[in-house]
Amino acid sequence: MSLAHDSEFESSQAGEPKRSQHLHPADPDQIPNQTGTGGSGASLEDAAKIVDVLRGMADQEFHIAERISSKARQAFALAAAVFTIAQTIAFGNFETANLTVREEHRILALAISAIVFLFVAVLLTIQADATFRSRDLPLDKLESDLNAAYEGDRDVLGRLGSYYLGVVRTRRRANTKRRRWYQASRWVVAVALAITVAELIVSLLGRVS
Repeated sequence: MSLAHDSEFESSQAGEPKRSQHLHPADPDQIPNQTGTGGSGASLEDAAKIVDVLRGMADQEFHIAERISSKARQAFALAAAVFTIAQTIAFGNFETANLTVREEHRILALAISAIVFLFVAVLLTIQADATFRSRDLPLDKLESDLNAAYEGDRDVLGRLGSYYLGVVRTRRRANTKRRRWYQASRWVVAVALAITVAELIVSLLGRVS
């Protein structure tokens, strides 16, 4: 009985095809994307682009600050040069021209007014050229992030972007304040120039008369 039973079992097993010991390739459409390397690679590329944009914006804000300070200094230098020339001509007429007392008082009043406005322009120019508090890249954190990047930390790029974002925000706020001081100094310089030109015109008319 046992021999017959064993022979029937072996015959039934022999009738079935033997399974291969190697894995057959499955349908590519049915294989899920488990690694997700394409998605993470694309997200890292997008993050890198954003970091590059933020880095460029930080540099741009730095150059804007330099231009605003330079414009403020140039405007004051122009007003000071015109004032110096006007005073040389105006007070030279006190000895060479026959100015009336009223004309002399008018020239003195215009000169004093121009000096006052130039003094205010100096203060505003100093404020426009002043150093405002702005955030820089944290070197201690960058050192830690550098070590983390060597260890394969994928969040390093995001943290670097946050650092640059803080730099851009603080520099932009500083440039907003600096721009306000420059606009105020420009108006004061314009008034000082107008008073100086008026003084020059009065002194020249006095010489002609």
